[in-house]
Amino acid sequence: MATFLCGGCGYEKLTSDKHIGRTAKCPKCNQSSVIQAVVESPRSWPVAKEVPEPPPVHVSVFQESRGATRQSQAFPAFLSLLIPGLGQLCQGRLGAAIGWWLASFLSALLILVFIGIILCPIVWVLCIMDAAKYNPAD
Repeated sequence: MATFLCGGCGYEKLTSDKHIGRTAKCPKCNQSSVIQAVVESPRSWPVAKEVPEPPPVHVSVFQESRGATRQSQAFPAFLSLLIPGLGQLCQGRLGAAIGWWLASFLSALLILVFIGIILCPIVWVLCIMDAAKYNPAD
């Protein structure tokens, strides 16, 4: 490729190589200039875009996300208050739900031998605490 570059007004136009060395008049200012071979200049090189740095992570952002997780665990804890293991089932933990159902059933059976009177509320409270403290990220 060849280029016509006017020295007077700066007009630039690409032409074919067969015109290299010929003189031509600028269509804007009528000044004569020589058509030259294209030489790449640093101006024509592609410019690399700067990549912005990611924002710094602050402790407050982490604490806010943990607070939101804790608030979302109130509903499963409430469900476990109604029926032991239902909160774990709501969280998608089928094995834990079955385990709490079995523990509640066995502690209810032990009421017949009077040890279940103490054991049943303990199992129930532990089940509620398990549903409330569960964090899927752990």
